[in-house]
Parts: sequence; C-alpha cells; structure tokens
Amino acid sequence: MTFEDVVKKIWFGLEKKLTLNSVLPVFVEQRKKFEGWLKVEICELLQSYGYKVTPEKDFIDITAEHLAIELKTIPTNYAWPGIPHPHAKAITNGINDVLKDIGELRFEPYEIRMVNFIVYPLSRSCTSKHYNLWTKDHLERIKRQIPDKDLIEKPFEFQNGFPGIAYFGRVE
Repeated sequence: MTFEDVVKKIWFGLEKKLTLNSVLPVFVEQRKKFEGWLKVEICELLQSYGYKVTPEKDFIDITAEHLAIELKTIPTNYAWPGIPHPHAKAITNGINDVLKDIGELRFEPYEIRMVNFIVYPLSRSCTSKHYNLWTKDHLERIKRQIPDKDLIEKPFEFQNGFPGIAYFGRVE
C-alpha cells in the first residue's frame, strides 16, 4: 500500500465525517481543536480496512503495522464572516507543532510516515489576503520539509458551511 492509497482510504470516510458532524461547527466557531475526535475517527476508518490500529504508541498519534500518522487541527486567527473575533492561538504555534512532528517522524521505523493536519476556517477561495498569507507565511514552511508532490490538499466544508482544508503529507 502506498501513501496515496492510505490518503484515499482515509479521505473517503473522513470527508463525510467532517462535513456531516453536527458538533464540529461549534469547535470551528469557537476556534477550538478537535484532535482527539479526529484520532478516534481515523482509527475507526483504518480498522474498517483491516488495519490493526494502535493509538498513542511511542508518542505517535496513530500506528498500524507499517503506518505512522501524526495529527493536528489548526484553527486560524483570521477574521471570518459569522465567527466572532478570533481568540485562537497564533497559527504559528500549530505550524511549529506540525514541523516538530515531521522532524520526529523522520526517525521512526515505519514504511509510511505521514502528517494529517486540518486548518479552519480557511478556503482556497477565501479573500486572497488570508489564503495568500496562509500559503506564503505558513504552508511554505511546511513545504520546506514536505515537497509539493508529497503534500495533498483536500478542501471541504463543515456542516455550517465554514470551510476547512485537510492536508496529508508524506514524511521521508
């Protein structure tokens, strides 16, 4: 199984879970993280494909046979219509956490090592100022560690219509 195969399998089920869950919009509106929920849902998806999943093994969020996944949810502090003024931590903190995970995964003995991080509210079609700031100041830092060919971007909308982007990155 390849990195791309794993991403397809996870995204096939995860997109529905992200878009249909009626509680996640509360987290988006309050700019709170939901990594624990994400971990449980991805573990369930992987088990449905026959993986023997072990959460929190050796400080890695999810492991399964030849697979290691680190997860992050990153609420942005960008102004967004319908969401009160942001009180989220700086996006930089979330990016630093993703970069730390990438660095640590490089030394793990798994065939497929990956990060999955979800950024919200954020859309490719949102104001060019916000998306350009995200790509120039934040995503670019991650791309220095994970080349474009190994970073998959999956835009989606939560049940309340607020946008998010899920990223899957292969760690070499």
